Amino acid sequence: MIHTDAVLDFNTMSEIMESGYTRIPVYDTERSNIVDILYVKDLAFVDPDDCTTLKTVTKFYNHPVHFVFHDTKLDAMLEEFKKGKSHLAIVQKVNNEGEGDPFYEVLGLVTLEDVIEEIIKSEILDESDLYTDNRNRKKVDPDKNKRDFSAFKHERESKVKISPQLMLAVHRFLATEVSLFSPLQISDKVLLRILKHPDVIQEIKFNENDKRSQQHYLYQRGKPVDFFVLILQGRVEVEAGNENMKFETGPFSYYGVMALTSSVLYNNTGAAGRALNGTHLTAGTSAGRASLCTDAV
Repeated sequence: MIHTDAVLDFNTMSEIMESGYTRIPVYDTERSNIVDILYVKDLAFVDPDDCTTLKTVTKFYNHPVHFVFHDTKLDAMLEEFKKGKSHLAIVQKVNNEGEGDPFYEVLGLVTLEDVIEEIIKSEILDESDLYTDNRNRKKVDPDKNKRDFSAFKHERESKVKISPQLMLAVHRFLATEVSLFSPLQISDKVLLRILKHPDVIQEIKFNENDKRSQQHYLYQRGKPVDFFVLILQGRVEVEAGNENMKFETGPFSYYGVMALTSSVLYNNTGAAGRALNGTHLTAGTSAGRASLCTDAV
């Protein structure tokens, strides 16, 4: 079961997929208050990055919730399912115990497969079943057809938060100004996923009392690197060439494009930067096997 206010982010959707069920009851406030039925196929056009609420999806499809009483006979239940309204029903009974008005108490659910299994006195196993015997609750081999989505999950959030407007500006800038991030090389959605990775947006604080600290340098002469840097906020000082020419750059200046290519490159006229005046933010991506070697301090 799933709460009607659940957010359909990647973690929630992966849990739904891992459950193996095609229809999931949706409850509000209490688990006994079933208000909707979610069909997994309804999630086909839902983007986890949009963080859509489950209520939005269920209201759009508006699948009817079928309730039956606990003393309904199997043949009557089969006839109801044959009408095609639903293949899942919520089982309830009238609870008139104790003081107060009687109320409907939810006992569980029943599916068309459950009814057929009881009629033929045999279990019907499919790829999503968790049990080989519903009476004794004997489980299927846990490793059988198991799908692990953990490799795609973000186990932690980025420590540095930037505004959605700045994120959009960075996304558009990279897609239009840096050829290696253009739509011809990488899709917009993949680029956005990269930017949202917790290790990509980083903050470097400049310590005036220790200006030569190694933590202040983005690139150093003679040291190969395998990452690209885009300055989002703050300024950097660049010292380049044999003449050690110095200049400053600010937001949306970038370095290390050659480090993103597929071969090892060495740049004899490259540049190295360090942070100036307080704090600056960088968006960096790793190149994998490629590296760039600068000839500057």
